[in-house]
Amino acid sequence: MLRQLSRHTERYRSFAMALPGAVRDVHAEHTEIFHYALAGQDARAALALEAHIRTTPDLLIQALRAGRVSLPGSGERASS
Repeated sequence: MLRQLSRHTERYRSFAMALPGAVRDVHAEHTEIFHYALAGQDARAALALEAHIRTTPDLLIQALRAGRVSLPGSGERASS
């Protein structure tokens, strides 16, 4: 089950990273989480981690709503 979840997560993460205008500094996001955790600032680390994880679905939802992409297998194409 974890392997399947990991595959799905990777698929959508890769898809989101390829979206036009999807600019992220993932290394900076990871560094921020790491530094908060290392400093013992658990609440800030948790918030930064949550924001990091939520960014991928948020980017996909924005692109879907804007018509820049369509769901895989939906048979519909995104409007240009």
